[in-house]
Amino acid sequence: MKVRLALLPLFIALIGATSPLSMYVEVKRATLDLLEPVNITLTVHNASKRAINAVFSTTDTYDIRVSSPTGADLWDWAATHTAPPVERHVLFPPGNTTLVTQVWDGLLPDRRSLAPGMYTLHATLADENYRPTVSTSLPFSPPVPISYAKTQALDASVTVGGTLAPSGTVVEVVDSSGTITLDHRIATNNAAGRFVVRGYLTKLNGNLILTIDRWARAFDNLPPSATPEPMRPPPRTFAPPPQPSTFPPHPRPTPTH
Repeated sequence: MKVRLALLPLFIALIGATSPLSMYVEVKRATLDLLEPVNITLTVHNASKRAINAVFSTTDTYDIRVSSPTGADLWDWAATHTAPPVERHVLFPPGNTTLVTQVWDGLLPDRRSLAPGMYTLHATLADENYRPTVSTSLPFSPPVPISYAKTQALDASVTVGGTLAPSGTVVEVVDSSGTITLDHRIATNNAAGRFVVRGYLTKLNGNLILTIDRWARAFDNLPPSATPEPMRPPPRTFAPPPQPSTFPPHPRPTPTH
């Protein structure tokens, strides 16, 4: 659903009582839809009147995590790579310094979509001494019913969810409210389960088509478990065939005269 949002949410800071450094996070998204990329800008604020030399034990200067409503970590930027253990020094002058702008694609590490709901984004300055942290809410809306998506204007961006139903040479997404045809097949080896599809509405030969922008397995569509290879029975062993018995030759009788 095409809803333009100004800024989600505004700057939020978590400032330690004795630390001169604090963190701000700015989150920007075009919509709250699933699969919508999340632009994250981290800013370091130095409240003192002198420059602060922050020491980092690796090449990473920050970390970003996304946690579920229960507090479980679902995505951790630090887990997506290995930071070389090279010490770094960064000088933060008084005031604000933009540290980084990071784009998260909104997917779990196994490339599934999140479930709709309220999540929490945590950002931490990864220095050795201060490590200020900031957290902010990160909501995601559920996919719209297909029947509603089909009422939107052409070129409108929509996000739908459902199962894939091959129909001849095309593929349709099906939910409890209806079906919508995709402009091409989804490249997956396993089309079972629910999918989330984001795209924009077009028409082809008078038929309404959802032109795919992004797609992912739904949060409840877990990858199929690997089937363990059945254990082979141990090789059969056979006793060697019996060998003919050997006996010492009988002594020949001594002839008598």
